[in-house]
Amino acid sequence: MIEHISFHHQQIMDAETYQPVASELLLRSGKPLSADTLNQLLVSDVEALTRCKVETALRLNYDAVFLNFSRRQLAARQFMLALDHLVHLTLFTTVVIEVTECMLSYCASRYHKHLQQIHDAGILLAIDDLGRGHSNLAAVKMSPPPALVKLDMSLLRSAMRNRSHAVMYKQLIANLHRRGFRVVCEGVETAKEAQLACAAGGDLLQGYFFHRPQAVAQKIEQPDLARPHAPTQASPC
Repeated sequence: MIEHISFHHQQIMDAETYQPVASELLLRSGKPLSADTLNQLLVSDVEALTRCKVETALRLNYDAVFLNFSRRQLAARQFMLALDHLVHLTLFTTVVIEVTECMLSYCASRYHKHLQQIHDAGILLAIDDLGRGHSNLAAVKMSPPPALVKLDMSLLRSAMRNRSHAVMYKQLIANLHRRGFRVVCEGVETAKEAQLACAAGGDLLQGYFFHRPQAVAQKIEQPDLARPHAPTQASPC
């Protein structure tokens, strides 16, 4: 089933310079698959899938690459084979594993054991889509702690519609900063949303305003979105 998988990527921008400093690798299926089939594929073939992710990520030229893994994938016995591929990738770029929400059962003890091994290997962890579904502030209390937190786009949409929600959005980011996390504001689709996310204190921005997901084989288009002041060298993490 791996032969039906391809990858796109989406740039992640520094909020100060509006310049790309990282990219998220996004999985695409060239063949319609049921949710059950896809979930089984992602877990049973996690080693082969990770190898494909790493081979694809090596073709990108960014300071950091974000790779998505569900809790169930991270808890899979085969994940320790996958970790070897990820460690190889750290020789070339900063690797960030986005821990995505999972409604399916998984082995919690093995999940936490693998998280620690990921952390010990020098790979950064990120919480994905905080604010969506069951993902809330309790998620950032995982051990080892994540380096980054990605805020779900629904929070930014709500902040755009309601002034009090905008205040809460800013307070949430300030709270995360106090806990030592860098914050990625997802779902930035307009200039006004970018301005709000920056004013709220977001460190990194991601969304269609900057870059639409693009097949990795395609030439990377660099948007002309420079801020008024001179860009500075930025680090994604």
